Amino acid sequence: MQECGGGGGGQDAGGGVRGAAQPGVGVVAGLERGGGPAERGHRVTAAGIAEQRVEGDPGGEACGERQLAGPAHRAIVPGPVLGPSAEAGCGGGPMRSARWAGRLAGMRTYAELPGLMTMMTGDEKHGPSATSTLDVLWVLYDQVLRVSPGRLDDPGRDRFLLSKGHGPAAYYAVLAAKGFIPESWLAGFGSAGSALGYHPDRNLVPGVEIASGSLGHGLPLGVGLAHGLLARGLVDPRVFVLVGDAELDEGSNSEAIVYAGAVGLANLFVVAVDNQSSSYGWGAGGIEAHFAVSGWSVARVSGRDHAALSSSLSASGSGSGPRLVVASVEGKS
Repeated sequence: MQECGGGGGGQDAGGGVRGAAQPGVGVVAGLERGGGPAERGHRVTAAGIAEQRVEGDPGGEACGERQLAGPAHRAIVPGPVLGPSAEAGCGGGPMRSARWAGRLAGMRTYAELPGLMTMMTGDEKHGPSATSTLDVLWVLYDQVLRVSPGRLDDPGRDRFLLSKGHGPAAYYAVLAAKGFIPESWLAGFGSAGSALGYHPDRNLVPGVEIASGSLGHGLPLGVGLAHGLLARGLVDPRVFVLVGDAELDEGSNSEAIVYAGAVGLANLFVVAVDNQSSSYGWGAGGIEAHFAVSGWSVARVSGRDHAALSSSLSASGSGSGPRLVVASVEGKS
């Protein structure tokens, strides 16, 4: 459900409400599909088709909403990027999409993420791809990234690129938990008219920086983005790229790794989620040896240990080059 009219102040939900990191192993195992109470303004029909209806502002479409009408399905998908004058009619604020009333009140904790993920069905074959990234994504958005729903157009924001885009359910759950998208969108995951596709789309989902899913592209894009920020004189924003260990088999990554190390892109951070799914493995030294030889600072931590992830991702590299953090998780069964 999407409503306009929220005031300009107090809406910086990305960092304003922060749950403490949970100790120990992340809660990602044994997710069952279909749970979770329906939100106000959202119901699931007997045929299992999610319906979302607009409540509140009758001028919703002008405030960044588009309604797709159909015999059995009505969904709210993001409207076009709005300029400051158009946003003024919705209470002011960020220039991308409209505000959602009560966003702060709906902020979630880490323990509630599995419940959000159960709202998304239809892409179970990529379940391990999603759950393997859940803890890394939470720590990034809860403790590391300098970005929030109110800073989507701020040139000084950090950029996060999900290169491992073929299993985005955990990404969507975290974006909803942090107020970037309404939770009511989750039940429409992958359906016709839904903004939440099986690959994330930067033109439809607030907070998404790149459209991804075709493996091997995120790291090269991250290198170009990090370079572009420095060329514009923006030295504070950082670029974080999440890749999978099997994805690193793609040759385009090797070129990006060598180049980023050679030119010393100290504003570039890569998180490699290692669930031992690479076709040929990495041999002695693991993934990190492949990066270290090209001048990257490297670390390996448990991908379920929030404190270790936060410390490694918050640390700068050697001071003159990019940084890799390998997040080890359980192997695919």
